[in-house]
Amino acid sequence: MRVEQLNIIGLGGIGSWLFRAVVPIIYGDKSRQWRLQLVDGDHYEAKNLSRQLFPANALSQNKAEANEAWLRERFGEADHVMPMSCGSYVTSETLPNIIGEKSTTLLCVDNHVTRKQVSDFTETLKDAILISGGNDSTDGNVQVMLRRKGKALTPTLCQWHPEIASPTDKHPGDVSCAELSAAGDVQTIAANLFAASLMLNAFYRLQFMPKPAIKENEFYFDILHNAVAGKVRHA
Repeated sequence: MRVEQLNIIGLGGIGSWLFRAVVPIIYGDKSRQWRLQLVDGDHYEAKNLSRQLFPANALSQNKAEANEAWLRERFGEADHVMPMSCGSYVTSETLPNIIGEKSTTLLCVDNHVTRKQVSDFTETLKDAILISGGNDSTDGNVQVMLRRKGKALTPTLCQWHPEIASPTDKHPGDVSCAELSAAGDVQTIAANLFAASLMLNAFYRLQFMPKPAIKENEFYFDILHNAVAGKVRHA
């Protein structure tokens, strides 16, 4: 039985919804063995209830660990799914222990520093799928980064966006409580769900379609116009 490594990095505004949608798919796929790794260093707070999906008893719990616990309670033990959680933020040093060859990573973080770290590391792999999503209050985008047999089939996240290549924000592990409070929360549940849906679509097409083909490697969306525009850029 083929083993698939699936990483979900970030279990907040986008990731908490995407996780709940992906899990039934992989539990229903008994043709492969799935190693599911959930990664997040943050904890759920009461303010997250307005746009993130998690059990009420998960308040104050680590996001990755809380979702692993929910998964085990909801689906029980299954021979073909091996869930695990990492309750810390990814760094350049820890990425080799999280993302491996022939893995699929769903990147749902809200800072460019982490996006750059993950993009740079994925660029060193021979075979990998990286699907990254992000949004503001009413719009956002999803990028698909593919590597096959040591070749880039798509641009990196940094090649798509100069702001990712030269981030001006901070790694979440370096942000103080005061800075988090001052930053506020500009995202909306509608935009989070739109980003999660596009990421799920890309994941499903690449993993389950007979001849997976995603010509577009970035999708821009606008919830005010209920619109999605696909873009193509060659590596």
